[in-house]
Amino acid sequence: YGDLILIAVIGAWLGPIKILLVIFAGAFLGLSFWIIKNYTYGINKNEQLPFGTFLGISAIFLNLVKIQFIYKLIKIIL
Repeated sequence: YGDLILIAVIGAWLGPIKILLVIFAGAFLGLSFWIIKNYTYGINKNEQLPFGTFLGISAIFLNLVKIQFIYKLIKIIL
């Protein structure tokens, strides 16, 4: 429930386009962190990751990056 409130607040702050990128980037950061952590320390299936931390990191990063740069990066990737 707390992550949804955080997404709503970030969406009001950054706008409708960047919030989708924040959710995607937060999920990607969380997955990357989980893979590295489990590779380093071993797998613990009962451990939960705080998604809000990764949402916050990606929101701050995307707030500092201009939207045109993000569009160019997406075109390069796709």
